[in-house]
Amino acid sequence: MPWMLPAAVVGSTLFSANAAKSAGAQAAAAQQAAGEAAAKAAEFKPYSVTTGFGTGYINPETQQAGYQLDPVLEAFRNSMYGGAGQFLSQVQADPQLAAQNYYNQQQALMAGGRGAEDIALRQQQLQQGRIGLGLSGAAMGAGMGTGYVNPQQYQRDLARAQIDQQLAASSTQLAQADIDKAASC
Repeated sequence: MPWMLPAAVVGSTLFSANAAKSAGAQAAAAQQAAGEAAAKAAEFKPYSVTTGFGTGYINPETQQAGYQLDPVLEAFRNSMYGGAGQFLSQVQADPQLAAQNYYNQQQALMAGGRGAEDIALRQQQLQQGRIGLGLSGAAMGAGMGTGYVNPQQYQRDLARAQIDQQLAASSTQLAQADIDKAASC
């Protein structure tokens, strides 16, 4: 039976090769299954996050992400945005118009005091008997053809005109400073 030994060796080799091939196929299948499981585990799974500020979300179907603020914070945000818009609508951006507004406001503030000065001067002149006193405009420095002027009223009016000129000159600068201050807040 000398021929059986080589046949046994060949059979054993064939069996071993077949077993190795089967083990290799099983190992490859196991590796493929492990790779697929790892790929599935590595896939991005959208989720949402909820905090005290609101909820963040991701929608994979529309490929969009966003957030929804907490209703209390949303109301606060909306009121702040509305207030900012209201504030900006009040800010005067045209320096000339702002200067005119500033000048008019200052004139309105001085109007009450000037009215009281006028009444006090008339009362004083009435008590002193000088209510109808008038000197020539040329003698007072008001110029020719101005007729008669009351010296105290003329001096008062000159002082007011000087204050008005100073106010007009400074209105542009003050208005621009107000615009700059309002815009920087």
